[in-house]
Amino acid sequence: MSHIASVDKSGAVALADAVVAQAAEKPQLPKAGASEGTQSPQALGTYGFSGAYRYLFSADPKGERVTFLDCRRQLDQSWRSVATSVAMAAAGYGVASLIIVLASKQLVRPLVEAQRKQRRFITDASHELRTPLSIILANADLLELEGEGDPESIGDIKSQVRRMESLTDDLVALARLEEAHAQAKTGSVDLSAVVQEAIAPYEAVAAQQSKELIVEVAPGLVGSGSAPEMGSLVGILLDNAFKYSPEAASVQVGLAASKDGKSAELRVSNATCEPLDPAQLPALFDRFYRTGESRASETGGHGIGLAMAKALVGAAGGTIVATAPERSTFVIEVSLPLHKNVSCRREGDRRRKRRGVPNGSS
Repeated sequence: MSHIASVDKSGAVALADAVVAQAAEKPQLPKAGASEGTQSPQALGTYGFSGAYRYLFSADPKGERVTFLDCRRQLDQSWRSVATSVAMAAAGYGVASLIIVLASKQLVRPLVEAQRKQRRFITDASHELRTPLSIILANADLLELEGEGDPESIGDIKSQVRRMESLTDDLVALARLEEAHAQAKTGSVDLSAVVQEAIAPYEAVAAQQSKELIVEVAPGLVGSGSAPEMGSLVGILLDNAFKYSPEAASVQVGLAASKDGKSAELRVSNATCEPLDPAQLPALFDRFYRTGESRASETGGHGIGLAMAKALVGAAGGTIVATAPERSTFVIEVSLPLHKNVSCRREGDRRRKRRGVPNGSS
């Protein structure tokens, strides 16, 4: 007992009446050995709380007794304990969150620094390679002019040097794109105009390779990015499509607003020379990854093109995926955010079709 409560007669009567009424509402089970006639309205042994008082019905020679215990001190202590526990838990959560935030910065910093050094190494190594490659190419040209050496061997040397120069240029470009992606600074660009302009040179490529170029571009689509980078993106995707499609195949390019009008959907598809393995598709955007088909020496390339495309799309805040609806069809789908203040029309798309012309025909 914490302490004895003192109340006047009227207060005690009111408190007892409240307890009797409260106890009468509770269903009681008869005690063993007691008959229904001997049970009082409030079964003996009933206990509970009435406000801050704990009560107990008990037997008394003169009738029934209701005993009260003042529990205000215990209740106050319990509530204070609960409040203290909640406050300590909240403070602990805040301190733990702060520690996690500070520690995560320290943990991530080496990774960020490693990526920065990797990009710097690629850029520096590419620049260092250019000088010896230029010297080798100059010496090969000199041997060719002087008529010394095997012309076929000299031609192979020059071809491989140019291939290495192209690789170093691509590595530098990719490192710069990844740096731009990390900074994530983009402007606005007329995607429709850029795509149309980037496609134009490939009409001659289609004619030279006897392939069909099908273009469907919606007008007036303005989104995030820069014109040079978006032009490079379209060029990379078309280079890939023409390089790895069979003779007399068709290459399709489409640009349209999404159904919700929030993004522009660029789609480039082409037939393939051999069936694609769907499990390989996500890896196509990794550096230097090439399928068995693309590893053939006659295709050229270094396996960097789609990695550059991914970096370009990421810098513009978009997404890029590769799909194969049919195993003999390869599709690249790019989603770029559109500006909210631009009304994107899906109707009235501008359509063009270019069919390749065999070599030597006019």
